[in-house]
Amino acid sequence: MKHIKLIVLTIALWGLASTSLAQTDVLYLKNGSKIKGSVVEMDPTNGVKIQTSDGSLFVYSLSDVDHVSKEDPDQAAFDKVSTYGLINRKGSDFYWRDNGKNLTKREYETILDGELLSTFNGAQKQFKTGNTFLGLGLGCLAIAVISLNSASSAATKEDLDSNIAMAQIFAYGADLGICLGCIFRGIGKGRLNWVKDTYNSGRSYSSTINFAPSLMMTAQRDMGVGASMVLTF
Repeated sequence: MKHIKLIVLTIALWGLASTSLAQTDVLYLKNGSKIKGSVVEMDPTNGVKIQTSDGSLFVYSLSDVDHVSKEDPDQAAFDKVSTYGLINRKGSDFYWRDNGKNLTKREYETILDGELLSTFNGAQKQFKTGNTFLGLGLGCLAIAVISLNSASSAATKEDLDSNIAMAQIFAYGADLGICLGCIFRGIGKGRLNWVKDTYNSGRSYSSTINFAPSLMMTAQRDMGVGASMVLTF
């Protein structure tokens, strides 16, 4: 019976060795120890040889081995999430404060509970929508400026009126685009900061939302001029 068990274990080890090299071998001993590395040899006579990530080579008799399995490297990284600690925000994304790496999708799903993850996803979309509106608004503003410049050098009254009308239309577009951009971006930014602060503080509910309600009075703080309204709750 003992020989049969050794044969079965040997076959299992060989089967694991033939699977994807991207995975890590995990050797479980009967004494409760666990060794991670790459199984390089296994047979009933020489036992199991496993090389760890630091290059060390360990040899164990098959009679000392309980079982062996494969570890998904993504799962290993998933399990280490809690060791990274606090997060910071850059744009609409978060990164680990101590190593500067952006969070992966799996890490977001790991560290944020249902409420925080839902808020993050919505806030990220708002922030990106704000950027889109800002881009459109600035594009309209550029066309308005070009139209005004053309009006200043118009040869006829008809050309003058046409360029001024064009400038007014795109000025309205710029006003609307930049205003909406500031609002969406500001609210998204505030909600993203709330998620970050809540996670970092372990669920302390407080938030600051910044938004700019009017364009020509404000080009949003992000652009360096203008005014903004702050709501704290």
